[in-house]
Amino acid sequence: MSGRSGVAFLLETIRPYRRIVFGVIFLTFLGSGFDAISVGMMLPLLSSLQNRQSAVALPGIFQGIVRLLQTRPANQQVFLALGIIVLAVLFKNAFIALSIRTGHWLSARLLADLRAKAVRLLMHVGLGFHHQSRPGDLIDKTIVNTYFVEFWLRTFIEFAANSVTLVVLVFMLFVLSWQLAVLATALATVLLLFFVAYSRHLFGLGEKVADYDKDLLTTLHESLAGIQLIKASSREGQQIEKLDGAIEAVRWATFRCNYRIFAMHPLVDIGATLAFVFLFLAAMPMYYMDSKLMLTQLFPFLFVLLRCVPLAKLLQGQKASLVARWPYVAFVEELLRRDDKPFIVDGEKPFAGLERGIELRGVSFCYQGRERPALTNISFSIPAGKITAIIGESGSGKSSLANLLLRFYDPQQGDVLVDGQPLSALRLETYHRHIGIVTQDTFLFNNTIRFNIAYSEGAELSEDRIKEAAKRAGAHDFIMDLPQGYDTLIGESGVQLSGGQRQRLAIARAILRDPEILIFDEATSSLDVENESHILQSVEELSQNRTLIIITHRLSTIKNADQVIVMQNGQVSETRYKSPVPYA
Repeated sequence: MSGRSGVAFLLETIRPYRRIVFGVIFLTFLGSGFDAISVGMMLPLLSSLQNRQSAVALPGIFQGIVRLLQTRPANQQVFLALGIIVLAVLFKNAFIALSIRTGHWLSARLLADLRAKAVRLLMHVGLGFHHQSRPGDLIDKTIVNTYFVEFWLRTFIEFAANSVTLVVLVFMLFVLSWQLAVLATALATVLLLFFVAYSRHLFGLGEKVADYDKDLLTTLHESLAGIQLIKASSREGQQIEKLDGAIEAVRWATFRCNYRIFAMHPLVDIGATLAFVFLFLAAMPMYYMDSKLMLTQLFPFLFVLLRCVPLAKLLQGQKASLVARWPYVAFVEELLRRDDKPFIVDGEKPFAGLERGIELRGVSFCYQGRERPALTNISFSIPAGKITAIIGESGSGKSSLANLLLRFYDPQQGDVLVDGQPLSALRLETYHRHIGIVTQDTFLFNNTIRFNIAYSEGAELSEDRIKEAAKRAGAHDFIMDLPQGYDTLIGESGVQLSGGQRQRLAIARAILRDPEILIFDEATSSLDVENESHILQSVEELSQNRTLIIITHRLSTIKNADQVIVMQNGQVSETRYKSPVPYA
């Protein structure tokens, strides 16, 4: 990514909040202005103590304040000047605190926006992108890299605001005395107890942020690992809502934690200022007779200089951070690009149900980045209400056919026709509503058995419907033998269950949808003979009045098929019929 592209990406990201960005900078400017007033008031204060005009040239506003003080009785001038200083410091910190709060709200909002955009892209992008990407990389870009982009934007806004502050303070140094080059002393204020007491509140907030981040990572990982099931169930919208909730929880916790951390700065500043006022009042008798000129010039200058030196260091550190974090901007910009990723364009026609059958006519398909096509000139029909078996060795193109039938991909050549109309013309949500799929790699959420069976339906289902689906899949008996029955947590990807048990849950999930088209893609390839026999018995019971597509390399699974499509090297090598096919 070029620098110009990165800048355009960042500008587009903050464009909806540009007024807030300028507001943060303006609030910082107001805070700097009141800081200048608080410092400038030291001069008329010290001049009043010495009963003389200001020892250094002052801007007109401070000269006016001096004249105002001189109209008051001598015993009131000091307290009036101190009161103006305290009031200016309070206003300064009020504006700075508001600027910090607004800035952290903005940064948390930007982070949430970036993650929400990434989540939507990952849910809607075609499976070709997921098959070519590593889930760990996608999670890293969505969670970690977006944080660094947010950090970059936040640092840049703070850099601009701090630059404004530094300009104001440097101007005040020139006003006070450019000859003073050596920092003589500094106010020593011990605030350790305050820091310790205040920091205790941050531990709980930090733990919440960590917990919410963990929940978000877990949910996102499951969503990416189960993307095929989510798409086949047309549950992208519901999954996005769940992820949005996790993102929002992290956003709010991060905002609170960051603001509490930075809120220490204005609190310490106010405390240090009040301590200085107290020490100054206590030191008045000591300096009333001696070193009046030094007292007049030294304290205000040091007051400004003590702000300039760390601020200049902070700006240099922020500049280094901006440079170091720039690569993360490229990573996130690359993730959020849509022009280089495959998207399935949804059709407009609703799908009411399969009446005649599905036909593949001259279909050729090649995965992106591969030279050898997965399918070449495929033509055959899948009649409605019949059992069609697709067999062949690994790599013969069987699963690629399933991906095309589910429209996870579109063929480069040829057409997939459903009741005579192109599959690409159908609305995917309505089409997927009539399809159930059981694959070799059954994905299960780290949740209860009940949740996993009912997932594809989404709505609150009755206990009877869930149990009926489990019974028809032959899963009810082993579920009832578990400690919590249908409320048993099954662990990551169903790790606590056997392969046969996971497959039965997948079949129960498919049955619950009551689909008229049921696809078994190598659903028994990893099972032993006994478990395969039980699964095949369930499949046979499910085949009544359904269009059943069995994709396998085992001949034992196709004995009841009405037609058998034999695949070899991405082509149909043979077609066998049990009886005349009613649809062609």
